[in-house]
Amino acid sequence: MLEHCKDGSFKNSSIRSVDGSSFKDLLLPYQKDGKIQFDPEIKSCITAKEINLSKIDDVQTQALLPKKQDIVFLRNVFIYFSQNLRLKILNVIAEKCLADNGLLFVSMNETAQINFSEISPLLEKVMDGSIFYFKKKSTEVKANG
Repeated sequence: MLEHCKDGSFKNSSIRSVDGSSFKDLLLPYQKDGKIQFDPEIKSCITAKEINLSKIDDVQTQALLPKKQDIVFLRNVFIYFSQNLRLKILNVIAEKCLADNGLLFVSMNETAQINFSEISPLLEKVMDGSIFYFKKKSTEVKANG
């Protein structure tokens, strides 16, 4: 699966509406011969690695986590974890993975399993129509001036 992601070539049928949002229009420029084929410039930005979220506290696992991400999609994984581990995963993503003002999208299934009173204060819950996501608050210190 990791090699498939790095290849940057996907069947058109693999892109579908997710939680009420359609991404097909964004991908129109990349559709060729019944596939979505990203050009080399975009493929060079794709990083695929195996990360065991159940070991989110482990130093080696945290070293593998991507840093300063503008967008993170976390889909269909919380069903495998306890409430405490879900909370740790969300908080580590907020603190170590997301850039300031970065967005964290979770599926509606994940949303039902989040205790909002215990998530990192860095995460702001946002509703845009029927779309729900988190936005990381800026941690940048503004200079007076």
